Amino acid sequence: SDADVLQKLQNNASNIELERGSYDAFVTSDEVKGASVVSQNYYGMTYYGISVSLDASGASALSDATEDLSQDGTSGQIAVVMDGTIIASPSVSKKIEGGKINISGGFTEDQAYAYASAIAGGRLRCSLSQTEPAEVGATLGDDAPVLVLAAFIVVSFVACLVAARRLGAAGGVCAEAATVSVIIALGILTLVARFDVVVLGRMELAGLAVTELCALVAGVRVAVRYRSERDAGASVRKSQQVACGHERNCLMGVAGVVLVAAVVAAHLLPGHVREFAVSLACGMGALVYALAVAVPTQLALYTAADVAKGAQDAQDLESDEDEDEQPAPKSGE
Repeated sequence: SDADVLQKLQNNASNIELERGSYDAFVTSDEVKGASVVSQNYYGMTYYGISVSLDASGASALSDATEDLSQDGTSGQIAVVMDGTIIASPSVSKKIEGGKINISGGFTEDQAYAYASAIAGGRLRCSLSQTEPAEVGATLGDDAPVLVLAAFIVVSFVACLVAARRLGAAGGVCAEAATVSVIIALGILTLVARFDVVVLGRMELAGLAVTELCALVAGVRVAVRYRSERDAGASVRKSQQVACGHERNCLMGVAGVVLVAAVVAAHLLPGHVREFAVSLACGMGALVYALAVAVPTQLALYTAADVAKGAQDAQDLESDEDEDEQPAPKSGE
């Protein structure tokens, strides 16, 4: 009923604010079953929109409204309103049936995902009350990095205990590789989040989880190779060189390939996939560093006991041989 708003719509204005009570919605978020982001490429440019699915009552209302708007071959407009502001005004030239409509309004990628999430979520069933202001972090809060790091360290500690029982002292490399990789990756992600490239959300946590899993597997591979060389009779030094030589280099090569693939995916793919790719790229970069620097050092520290044990065994063997070579006491002595 606002003539100024109608005039602005006809002039293709954007972000038009509506006064409360000046309009009636023929479909609300209560009739929305789902909303998702769609994209199309035109001449090298990507345009984002929102695909909305309605339930039976919403589909019927949409069908009736679009039939009225498209009578006599004319074209009308639907106003998509969010929190009292028109975010899009798509034109309608025919009756829309089936309860599905695509909304295009020149959205950016971030706007499209935010609007789709809000439309699918519907109205917030809450009441308002005044409280003291407090700073909060994006998505998971400012304490998220600390909580995530604590959880991953606990997992690494448990993995260390299991690996140590199976592989001896060398098994500690598993937890070291995982802990170092996750700490570095989380630090890089926190820094990147400051520039609004990503937020510490579910996809970033999934990337960190994959990073820890890969780091644990890499640590196990190095420890198993060391243990197999020792069981075959190789010296501690030789076993360390073999485990941190060909085996480690192969693992670094695999992590490097995944790193490159994740960087490419982060540049080409949109939305949640891009966030996961960024997190995985940070994780694989951290894993390469851990394999190159932390793992050889920690393997040498963890297996230092093998050197001491080997020296003690050699000393005991020498003592036994000396006792065997002592002449037997003569009769009567």
